Amino acid sequence: MAFGRRQPRQIANALCEPLWFGRRVLLDISGPAVEILDEAGEPISGYDDLRAAAAESALAGELVADGYLLPAPLRDTVGVVVNLVEASSRRVHTSMLKGDDPRASEVKSLLDALANARSDEHWNAAERAAEQLVTWITELEQHESRGDDDRDG
Repeated sequence: MAFGRRQPRQIANALCEPLWFGRRVLLDISGPAVEILDEAGEPISGYDDLRAAAAESALAGELVADGYLLPAPLRDTVGVVVNLVEASSRRVHTSMLKGDDPRASEVKSLLDALANARSDEHWNAAERAAEQLVTWITELEQHESRGDDDRDG
């Protein structure tokens, strides 16, 4: 694949991935089962906490994740998750729900709670609000995919 000859500063909206130092792996997540494979496709033993966290946080029944095993987390990830959930929820609130939809006020209330907790650095409260928003969005997507409409109760 040709990468071009322009200088990086000449590329508009360039995407960059940091250079990670660590062991590159694939996580094969299937429900509660998580297999960790090295670059050669060989299983890696251990990392029970990582396996449990991956199984718990996967929102799909089956998932393959690419990453690096690092000696320790680079930073606390709660703030990252909270910010991602807030951004996604705001998009849902503005693009999927009409202003007169009673569900819009529920989402707005959760977004306000999350934003206030985040700005005050009350990460436990922000994380709880983020979890409620993820649950709410997941349920909304399930209703939408089935064609349900529970606006009237």
